[in-house]
Amino acid sequence: MKWFEANKTFNDYQQIPRITKTIDLNSEDDRNVNFSLFNRQNISKSKWEKMDRNLQAKYYIYENPLPEIQNFIMNTNKRNHQYEHNIQEKIKSIYGTEPTANELQQIREKQRQESIEASQKANQRIKEQFLWQLDCRNGDLQHLLEGQQTALDAIRLKEYLLLKPIPVRSCLNISNKDKRRIGNLLSNR
Repeated sequence: MKWFEANKTFNDYQQIPRITKTIDLNSEDDRNVNFSLFNRQNISKSKWEKMDRNLQAKYYIYENPLPEIQNFIMNTNKRNHQYEHNIQEKIKSIYGTEPTANELQQIREKQRQESIEASQKANQRIKEQFLWQLDCRNGDLQHLLEGQQTALDAIRLKEYLLLKPIPVRSCLNISNKDKRRIGNLLSNR
Protein backbone atom coordinates (compact mmCIF):
# COMPACT_ATOMS: atom_id res chain seq x y z
CA MET A 1 0.00 0.00 0.00
CA LYS A 2 1.35 3.42 -0.92
CA TRP A 3 1.60 6.22 1.60
CA PHE A 4 -1.15 8.32 -0.03
CA GLU A 5 -3.62 5.39 -0.02
CA ALA A 6 -3.22 4.69 3.69
CA ASN A 7 -4.65 8.04 4.83
CA LYS A 8 -7.30 8.26 2.14
CA THR A 9 -10.62 9.68 3.38
CA PHE A 10 -14.00 8.82 1.98
CA ASN A 11 -15.70 11.46 -0.09
CA ASP A 12 -19.39 11.68 -1.05
CA TYR A 13 -18.95 9.59 -4.18
CA GLN A 14 -17.25 6.57 -2.63
CA GLN A 15 -18.90 3.69 -0.86
CA ILE A 16 -18.98 4.27 2.88
CA PRO A 17 -18.53 1.08 4.88
CA ARG A 18 -21.77 0.02 6.57
CA ILE A 19 -22.06 -1.43 10.05
CA THR A 20 -24.25 -4.50 10.16
CA LYS A 21 -26.74 -4.73 12.99
CA THR A 22 -29.72 -6.95 13.52
CA ILE A 23 -32.86 -4.84 13.51
CA ASP A 24 -35.99 -5.70 15.42
CA LEU A 25 -38.93 -3.78 13.92
CA ASN A 26 -41.08 -4.52 16.96
CA SER A 27 -38.88 -2.48 19.28
CA GLU A 28 -39.49 1.26 19.48
CA ASP A 29 -35.81 2.15 19.03
CA ASP A 30 -35.33 0.17 15.83
CA ARG A 31 -38.63 1.23 14.27
CA ASN A 32 -37.40 4.81 13.81
CA VAL A 33 -33.91 3.90 12.65
CA ASN A 34 -32.75 5.44 9.38
CA PHE A 35 -32.01 2.61 6.98
CA SER A 36 -30.38 4.83 4.38
CA LEU A 37 -27.10 6.64 4.38
CA PHE A 38 -28.73 9.16 2.05
CA ASN A 39 -30.89 10.85 4.66
CA ARG A 40 -31.26 14.55 4.05
CA GLN A 41 -31.83 15.26 7.74
CA ASN A 42 -28.29 14.14 8.57
CA ILE A 43 -26.60 16.87 6.52
CA SER A 44 -26.48 20.62 6.99
CA LYS A 45 -28.32 23.10 4.81
CA SER A 46 -25.09 24.65 3.52
CA LYS A 47 -23.74 21.24 2.49
CA TRP A 48 -27.04 20.50 0.76
CA GLU A 49 -26.86 23.75 -1.22
CA LYS A 50 -23.25 23.06 -2.27
CA MET A 51 -24.10 19.54 -3.42
CA ASP A 52 -24.52 18.93 -7.15
CA ARG A 53 -27.88 17.82 -8.52
CA ASN A 54 -26.84 14.22 -9.18
CA LEU A 55 -25.90 13.68 -5.56
CA GLN A 56 -29.07 15.44 -4.39
CA ALA A 57 -31.06 13.01 -6.53
CA LYS A 58 -29.65 10.11 -4.50
CA TYR A 59 -31.14 11.66 -1.38
CA TYR A 60 -34.50 12.28 -3.08
CA ILE A 61 -34.77 8.59 -3.99
CA TYR A 62 -35.29 7.61 -0.37
CA GLU A 63 -37.97 10.23 0.32
CA ASN A 64 -41.66 10.00 -0.39
CA PRO A 65 -42.68 11.81 -3.57
CA LEU A 66 -44.59 15.08 -3.46
CA PRO A 67 -48.41 14.90 -3.20
CA GLU A 68 -48.84 16.12 -6.80
CA ILE A 69 -46.59 13.31 -8.03
CA GLN A 70 -48.43 10.76 -5.88
CA ASN A 71 -51.75 11.94 -7.37
CA PHE A 72 -50.29 11.71 -10.86
CA ILE A 73 -49.07 8.16 -10.22
CA MET A 74 -52.45 7.18 -8.77
CA ASN A 75 -54.35 8.64 -11.76
CA THR A 76 -52.00 6.89 -14.17
CA ASN A 77 -52.56 3.56 -12.44
CA LYS A 78 -56.34 4.12 -12.63
CA ARG A 79 -56.14 4.86 -16.36
CA ASN A 80 -54.01 1.77 -16.95
CA HIS A 81 -56.45 -0.37 -15.00
CA GLN A 82 -59.40 1.09 -16.94
CA TYR A 83 -57.58 0.47 -20.24
CA GLU A 84 -56.91 -3.16 -19.34
CA HIS A 85 -60.52 -3.55 -18.23
CA ASN A 86 -61.76 -2.13 -21.57
CA ILE A 87 -59.56 -4.55 -23.49
CA GLN A 88 -60.90 -7.48 -21.48
CA GLU A 89 -64.49 -6.30 -22.14
CA LYS A 90 -63.82 -6.09 -25.89
CA ILE A 91 -62.35 -9.57 -25.86
CA LYS A 92 -65.34 -10.93 -23.95
CA SER A 93 -67.77 -9.23 -26.34
CA ILE A 94 -66.00 -10.78 -29.35
CA TYR A 95 -65.55 -14.29 -28.01
CA GLY A 96 -68.32 -14.43 -25.43
CA THR A 97 -66.20 -16.41 -23.00
CA GLU A 98 -62.75 -16.13 -21.53
CA PRO A 99 -60.29 -16.51 -24.45
CA THR A 100 -57.47 -18.97 -24.41
CA ALA A 101 -53.83 -17.94 -24.24
CA ASN A 102 -53.44 -18.57 -27.98
CA GLU A 103 -56.42 -16.32 -28.80
CA LEU A 104 -55.04 -13.58 -26.55
CA GLN A 105 -51.70 -13.82 -28.34
CA GLN A 106 -53.44 -13.50 -31.73
CA ILE A 107 -55.39 -10.44 -30.57
CA ARG A 108 -52.27 -8.75 -29.27
CA GLU A 109 -50.39 -9.55 -32.49
CA LYS A 110 -53.25 -8.09 -34.54
CA GLN A 111 -53.23 -4.91 -32.45
CA ARG A 112 -49.47 -4.65 -32.85
CA GLN A 113 -49.76 -4.99 -36.64
CA GLU A 114 -52.48 -2.32 -36.75
CA SER A 115 -50.35 0.08 -34.73
CA ILE A 116 -47.36 -0.54 -37.02
CA GLU A 117 -49.51 0.13 -40.10
CA ALA A 118 -50.89 3.32 -38.54
CA SER A 119 -47.40 4.60 -37.76
CA GLN A 120 -46.25 3.81 -41.30
CA LYS A 121 -49.22 5.75 -42.71
CA ALA A 122 -48.40 8.70 -40.47
CA ASN A 123 -44.77 8.64 -41.61
CA GLN A 124 -45.94 8.55 -45.23
CA ARG A 125 -48.24 11.55 -44.65
CA ILE A 126 -45.36 13.52 -43.10
CA LYS A 127 -43.11 12.63 -46.02
CA GLU A 128 -45.76 13.68 -48.57
CA GLN A 129 -46.31 16.97 -46.74
CA PHE A 130 -42.57 17.68 -46.74
CA LEU A 131 -42.32 16.91 -50.48
CA TRP A 132 -45.32 19.16 -51.18
CA GLN A 133 -43.71 22.02 -49.23
CA LEU A 134 -40.43 21.43 -51.05
CA ASP A 135 -42.22 21.55 -54.43
CA CYS A 136 -43.94 24.80 -53.46
CA ARG A 137 -40.64 26.37 -52.40
CA ASN A 138 -38.92 25.17 -55.57
CA GLY A 139 -41.77 26.65 -57.62
CA ASP A 140 -41.32 29.99 -55.86
CA LEU A 141 -37.56 29.78 -56.45
CA GLN A 142 -38.15 29.07 -60.14
CA HIS A 143 -40.43 32.11 -60.34
CA LEU A 144 -37.70 34.28 -58.77
CA LEU A 145 -35.09 32.88 -61.14
CA GLU A 146 -37.19 33.65 -64.20
CA GLY A 147 -37.42 37.26 -63.09
CA GLN A 148 -33.64 37.83 -63.05
CA GLN A 149 -32.16 40.06 -65.75
CA THR A 150 -29.13 37.92 -66.58
CA ALA A 151 -28.33 34.23 -66.40
CA LEU A 152 -25.41 34.89 -64.02
CA ASP A 153 -27.73 36.64 -61.57
CA ALA A 154 -30.09 33.68 -61.79
CA ILE A 155 -27.26 31.21 -61.10
CA ARG A 156 -26.04 33.19 -58.09
CA LEU A 157 -29.56 33.48 -56.69
CA LYS A 158 -30.14 29.79 -57.19
CA GLU A 159 -26.92 28.97 -55.32
CA TYR A 160 -27.96 31.03 -52.32
CA LEU A 161 -31.58 29.95 -52.18
CA LEU A 162 -31.39 26.32 -53.23
CA LEU A 163 -32.97 24.07 -50.60
CA LYS A 164 -32.00 20.69 -51.98
CA PRO A 165 -28.29 20.17 -52.71
CA ILE A 166 -27.41 19.39 -56.29
CA PRO A 167 -26.10 15.83 -56.60
CA VAL A 168 -22.48 15.86 -57.71
CA ARG A 169 -21.49 13.35 -60.33
CA SER A 170 -18.21 11.74 -59.51
CA CYS A 171 -17.70 10.55 -63.09
CA LEU A 172 -18.04 14.05 -64.60
CA ASN A 173 -14.80 14.76 -66.45
CA ILE A 174 -14.10 18.48 -66.75
CA SER A 175 -10.79 19.69 -67.98
CA ASN A 176 -8.80 22.29 -66.07
CA LYS A 177 -9.46 24.80 -68.83
CA ASP A 178 -13.23 24.35 -68.46
CA LYS A 179 -12.97 24.62 -64.65
CA ARG A 180 -11.13 27.93 -64.95
CA ARG A 181 -13.67 29.20 -67.48
CA ILE A 182 -16.60 28.30 -65.20
CA GLY A 183 -14.84 29.90 -62.22
CA ASN A 184 -14.28 33.12 -64.17
CA LEU A 185 -17.89 33.23 -65.31
CA LEU A 186 -19.20 32.80 -61.78
CA SER A 187 -16.76 35.27 -60.20
CA ASN A 188 -17.20 38.07 -62.80
CA ARG A 189 -20.22 40.24 -62.54
